[in-house]
Amino acid sequence: MEDNNDEILDGQNEEVQSQVSLPQDIQRIIIGFLPGRTVLKFCSVCKFWRDCIVEPAFVDHHLNCALRFRQAIACFTSVDNGLVQMYMFDPITVNFKRTEPVFSSRFHMSQPCNGMVCAYDLKGAAEVLNPTTRKHLTLPASESVYQAQYSEYFLGYVHSTKEYKVVALRHWIKHLTFEVCTIGTLSWRTVRGSEEEELLKTTKPVVVNDEMHWLLLDDESSHFTRKILSFNLTDEKFSYLDVPDSVRDRDLELVEGEGKLHLWSMPCKGAAYTESEIWLADSTRQFWVHLHNIAHPSVLGTKPFFMYKSKLFLGSQKRFIYIDILDGTVCYVDIPSGENIISSGMHRLGELNDIINRFSLCWVIIKRLWTIFSCCWIFLNKNSTFTRCLQVVLSSCAILQAGEKNNKLSVEDVYRRHKQDSAGAMK
Repeated sequence: MEDNNDEILDGQNEEVQSQVSLPQDIQRIIIGFLPGRTVLKFCSVCKFWRDCIVEPAFVDHHLNCALRFRQAIACFTSVDNGLVQMYMFDPITVNFKRTEPVFSSRFHMSQPCNGMVCAYDLKGAAEVLNPTTRKHLTLPASESVYQAQYSEYFLGYVHSTKEYKVVALRHWIKHLTFEVCTIGTLSWRTVRGSEEEELLKTTKPVVVNDEMHWLLLDDESSHFTRKILSFNLTDEKFSYLDVPDSVRDRDLELVEGEGKLHLWSMPCKGAAYTESEIWLADSTRQFWVHLHNIAHPSVLGTKPFFMYKSKLFLGSQKRFIYIDILDGTVCYVDIPSGENIISSGMHRLGELNDIINRFSLCWVIIKRLWTIFSCCWIFLNKNSTFTRCLQVVLSSCAILQAGEKNNKLSVEDVYRRHKQDSAGAMK
């Protein structure tokens, strides 16, 4: 089947090449600037385009183009019919369009990271999902996932190594533990144990480049904070960052804005002043720079999502809001009736990240090796001769190779097919 597809694509390739006079290098560059859903359709046009699109170098080129030219706002909502809906907003005009449902609303999810999200069940499995390609990769289970009360998962990216890492927060009765899994590995490692007793203001971190940040509460009875807990995804070490002295008695929220860490300082309830402040952490995280004062609008019950250029984007469960920090104007985007916002963030349009494809292939290989081993074990119990065992291995490989072109075969399918072949040979 696959050979026939290659022959068809070869024929289409010759036809397309006869009509297109552009060099292949130029074609590759042009395709890299197109949205991901459009690029995926090109896989069936000609063999050159298909081979080009699956190359890791092209995927990196496509990601860089998306980071520079095709950023959009992704907003995920839970729908009454039990699904999660995805909306795409233009960050300039805030015009939005609705896409197809992504997955079941029983899952929680992290903020988008390079076009991907981490969807998880509080007491069960977690997986990395690419909404563009609709492909997903299930993460390995941790030994502590069933012992903790519940778990939350957050996705980050290490630019220096081009690795994706998932940070899990395990909630116990009186403390939290942090675990990390690098996408493609088969295990979790604990990076912060139960000896730490800091109180996080919110468990959802703000992810800025290679770091995740949480605000720390002064004590259980206070909503004030003096420090920020930071986790570096590269070396997997924690550090602390002090908030500005002048805002320690105010309500604080962390915000990501175009690859930089911002602090939104809001007046507390009953305060005499009504203005909010925006602060920016310098690149070394050594000091803060005051950016803007904005008139505090009446947006109670909202949480900040992110900043983009001069706009601060916030939201409640039913409404998406953005504030122009230069002139203080406020605009509202109402979510359709029956839907609740569960996550939002900057989304790289058309992300073709191949991390899921690569490591899904690793899982397929492992499963096939296990299938072959299982078949050998079945037949060794019936006939212990080495020759018979070798025949089983070769036969299983041939059957699996045939099954790859049609569909996946289980161990029972392999066993049944082999018995039929053996019976035919005896006749």
